[in-house]
Amino acid sequence: MATFASRLQTALDLNNMTAAELSRRTGISKGSISQYLDGTITAKQDKVYAISQVLNVTPAWLMAFDEPDARLLSEEVRVLFNSLSTDRQKEALQYLHFLSQLDSDTTKEEVPLSEQ
Repeated sequence: MATFASRLQTALDLNNMTAAELSRRTGISKGSISQYLDGTITAKQDKVYAISQVLNVTPAWLMAFDEPDARLLSEEVRVLFNSLSTDRQKEALQYLHFLSQLDSDTTKEEVPLSEQ
């Protein structure tokens, strides 16, 4: 499940930005940014807005209140996948293939005559 901390890290990665640069550009202390990233605290509304403006994401997305757009979702998946060991990456791919097959099987199911 996405959290403020995980979304903040993803947005930083997407923007090729360091926490120090985010601090400089928002005026939020490096210590606060560090606490946001490690999940110790969640930013207050005014800080969330400032961060979202610099990182070009919506405050709702940053707070994990909505579904990410496709670009951000794929980047989040990429970041998480790359953080896994090689063995875990193989397991993740197997699971994705399994889920894909389930979705494929579901779309192939026939609708019963009583529902047509």
